[in-house]
Amino acid sequence: MLDLTKCDPRVANGYADLMPFGAVEDPPGTVTPAARNEPMSVWGFAEVFEHALPLELPSGSGIRIPTVAGYTALKLTAWLDRSVNGEYKDALDIAAALFWYANSTEVETRLYESEHGQDLLLREEYDLVAAAARLLGEEVADVAGPTRVSELAARWPTTRLDLLYQHMDVVGTRGWPSSMNRRQALVRALEEGLWAKARSAGQAPRRMRVA
Repeated sequence: MLDLTKCDPRVANGYADLMPFGAVEDPPGTVTPAARNEPMSVWGFAEVFEHALPLELPSGSGIRIPTVAGYTALKLTAWLDRSVNGEYKDALDIAAALFWYANSTEVETRLYESEHGQDLLLREEYDLVAAAARLLGEEVADVAGPTRVSELAARWPTTRLDLLYQHMDVVGTRGWPSSMNRRQALVRALEEGLWAKARSAGQAPRRMRVA
């Protein structure tokens, strides 16, 4: 068995954390590594890993890379966990995921060339960036699954979304909005996609937006 207390994992010469999850979760979504002796959240790790993409390394070994939707799922709950303690860095990652989808030619093709994509465009009044955000929300729900989405929905109204909008920056790029109203609109579109399935099951947040 791998002894995590004796590992010194690095990626591109930077230190990386190793977090156990899966069968060792107790309760589900929580682990208590021996080296830290305190519970830590691994909410959604199993679901994101299941949908992750394989990547073969030059050494011949392989790893799995989260999809953008999986990455976003983890960052949404990280925002909930950390923003209450004054840590807002996850807003940068949520913004990055929205930016990736907004600038993806693959996403653009799916929106314009599929019936469902055209429906999303119509719902967002042919705002391509907002439709991409809405699609991302749907795919976050697909990755996380109904149980995790319901858990996220139950917590979402308690967050301070005004702080999320404020800290949603994409550094060093053009095209990311500085307007808080525009950022709010993109989060609203993300929410609409994310909560669609939860809403059909009566489990969406009581309030879609909290300022």
